[in-house]
Amino acid sequence: MMKLTIALAIGLYVLSLTPAHADGPPPYPSFTADTEMTAGGNTQEGKIAFGKGRMRMDMTIGDKAVSSIFDYSAKKMYTLLPPPIGCMEQAIRADPKDPFAVAVGQAEEEAIGEETIDGHPTKKVRVTTTVDGKKHTSLVWKATDLKNLPVRVAAEDGSFEMNYKNIELGEPDAKRVTPPGDCKANPFAGMMQRDSAAAPKKK
Repeated sequence: MMKLTIALAIGLYVLSLTPAHADGPPPYPSFTADTEMTAGGNTQEGKIAFGKGRMRMDMTIGDKAVSSIFDYSAKKMYTLLPPPIGCMEQAIRADPKDPFAVAVGQAEEEAIGEETIDGHPTKKVRVTTTVDGKKHTSLVWKATDLKNLPVRVAAEDGSFEMNYKNIELGEPDAKRVTPPGDCKANPFAGMMQRDSAAAPKKK
C-alpha cells in the first residue's frame, strides 16, 4: 500500500521536477490536459491545469467530484470536496515519512532513451527518490515538442501509470487554479503527522 501511495504521489506532483526547482513550481510551461491514471488494476480519468505557480487536479471518486490545488509559493495543498465538507487546506510538509511530501530535492534523474508517446517525441528518464531510507524509481517521458512537459509518468515496476492527453499550452483560467476563500484547516493532517511519527521503524 505504501508503495502504491508513493507512486500516486509521484503522479500528482509530476515528479520529474529537477532538484534545482525543489522549492518552487515545476519548471514547465503553463498548460491544461486530460489525465488517465492507472493503479491497482483501476483506471481513473481526470483533468489537470498548471499556471501561476499552482497546479490543480480534478477527478471523480465514485460519483463525487474531488479536486486538489497545490500552491507552490505558499507551500499549501487545498482539497475541494462536496458539501458539507467543502475546502480543506494543509501545509505541504517536508516530512520524509509523508509520501505526499516527498522532497523533490532528493530526486536523481537518468536518461535512458527516446520514445514517441501519443505522437510526441519524448526523452525517457528514470527518476529515483529516497523516502525513509528506501529508494523508489519511476519513469518519466518528457515531450521535446512541448518544452519537456511530461506526457507520461509511471512506476518502474508497472504498478502505476499516469498519462497526460489533449495537452494545450497556455495559461489556464486564473479562477480554476485559485483556491476558494473559505477553506478550513484539514483536521486529519495533524493525525496523519502524529501517526507517521509514532509508526515503528522497520529494521
